[in-house]
Amino acid sequence: MNALLILIPITLMLAAVAVGVFFWAVDHAQFEDLDTPKVLPLLDDVPENRAESRGRNQGSVESKDQRAPSGRRRE
Repeated sequence: MNALLILIPITLMLAAVAVGVFFWAVDHAQFEDLDTPKVLPLLDDVPENRAESRGRNQGSVESKDQRAPSGRRRE
């Protein structure tokens, strides 16, 4: 019985926090666009940051003829 005296107020506080978070989300337009997130993984567009980093990495790769036979780089 004593446990109920602790658990009931904790439950009411958690419920109040959950309701507050829900209304905050509604006020900050978190539920406005529910269709776009479902479609984003299906799009073929490559983000600009990924394309730029891919171009930089390709230029810095050494070919096999630039390396010494021991695996060290020639100077």
